[in-house]
Amino acid sequence: MNLCFFRTPWFPEGESDRLLIAPVKDRDALKACFDLILIPDIALGMEFPPQLTWRQFEDKYFRSPRKDVFLLMDKASRKLAGFVILWPVQGKKNWHQILYGIRPEYRGRGLALEGCQQILTLMARHRISEGVTAIVNTSNQASEGVVRGLGMVRMSMSTRCWWERPLSPP
Repeated sequence: MNLCFFRTPWFPEGESDRLLIAPVKDRDALKACFDLILIPDIALGMEFPPQLTWRQFEDKYFRSPRKDVFLLMDKASRKLAGFVILWPVQGKKNWHQILYGIRPEYRGRGLALEGCQQILTLMARHRISEGVTAIVNTSNQASEGVVRGLGMVRMSMSTRCWWERPLSPP
């Protein structure tokens, strides 16, 4: 039995026009995120090991630094559409890296951008972070569109580009 404790979420549930945004607060919600990460193109895009196990994922979640996971639920169907993961950036105090994944049947609708935008708005409002970063493979045009839509600026040019954006309170 794993006796890990979940951290208090940064902010309560949120929502956007089409999504309910729920911070992961229990093992079932974390497992739902893990199940999405097992979708092959999500695992590949996020560069998770191909044989990632539940135990490895759960252990990494509870290990420092703090990671915060949010489930993106489609308002119309109340089904899980995707997730967003945030954790501190090493060497950039009060900055967070953002990762996201959307189920294949929900792609192409702008839900990743909508969910990430709402989470960044909440982070700024609650003064949780001074900025966000993302690492995107140049071959991943959909994710490049998301980070551009979030107002992030490309900081490096390679096959894996570093993007960032400062956050300001509203």
